[in-house]
Amino acid sequence: GFEELLESLVAYFGSRSQAPSPPTRRQERRIGTPAEREAAKLIIDMLRSRGYEFYRWPPEKPVRVPEEDRFYSRQGRNLFIYVREKGTLIDLNLFPDELGLFGSESAWRITNRMAIVSDAEASSLDRAEVILLEHGFKRWDHPEEMLVNFFALGDFSVFEEPPIGAQAYGP
Repeated sequence: GFEELLESLVAYFGSRSQAPSPPTRRQERRIGTPAEREAAKLIIDMLRSRGYEFYRWPPEKPVRVPEEDRFYSRQGRNLFIYVREKGTLIDLNLFPDELGLFGSESAWRITNRMAIVSDAEASSLDRAEVILLEHGFKRWDHPEEMLVNFFALGDFSVFEEPPIGAQAYGP
């Protein structure tokens, strides 16, 4: 499959001139020669036939990162409390023991920028949300995978736009 594509590309480039065409007003933003763009289209078509999906990034509407420094997110029975570099994480002693969020019998973990409470009761999460709002935290939900990635890396850029370019996801 892929070897056939490479052979067809070699034959294609051999049959076409490699000299770039003079740029027109419309082509000024394009990258590569017409032959290189045609080769890229062939590769993309082959990958699409194998189940890969392509899209352009950034989307038409850019992702807006809030200006605040302190956030929380609820995902099911999990609570994520996180801050930007300038933010200070909330004092865990502000949460009453009866909520059962940060006790010895609860599932929680913490870094200098994030606290995660797992498998908590909905009523405890509701009360914790009120405490967070009272202390200047804003709700900013993200997929759980992204939040866990931030916990592991500590890099706030996981919430921002990925680099410009074509992204591909496949089987």
